[in-house]
Amino acid sequence: MRLIATLGVLLLATMTAGLAQPGAGPDGFAICPFKDMEIDNCEPLTEVTAQRYRLTPAETGIVALLRRYTATLNDALIDEIEKSFAPQRPVAAPGQYADFWLPERSASGEPDHDCLICGLHLRSSESVLRQISYAVKGRFAIIWSRAATSDPPR
Repeated sequence: MRLIATLGVLLLATMTAGLAQPGAGPDGFAICPFKDMEIDNCEPLTEVTAQRYRLTPAETGIVALLRRYTATLNDALIDEIEKSFAPQRPVAAPGQYADFWLPERSASGEPDHDCLICGLHLRSSESVLRQISYAVKGRFAIIWSRAATSDPPR
């Protein structure tokens, strides 16, 4: 089971790692269609693209918290973000890499474990936040990449 989880994380990281850079705005955020478990054609996350993807007020609030978090790395914001998802689960932490997953909630309020990509992923290496992905099944994926920001911290 551990091998399957590790392989799933590596697949997820591979799927999302290169997507944020070509389509991201200067703040490192991109939004992409997420249908049939495929993420493709990312573009900068702006108010206009958020409206086009029909983000709900709750989803817009999560995005605002994520933007504040990436700007400040204030861990108190994570506590606020966690309220919108099922309880956190470490997906994998091989070596110096860690992926923490806040699963999407199903209609019944239970964690939706059928979609490993869905929900919120916080990925770090060497104790530095490298990437965030926030995916809603059948609708969109929002990806932030430290490498895609116009002025990545060193």
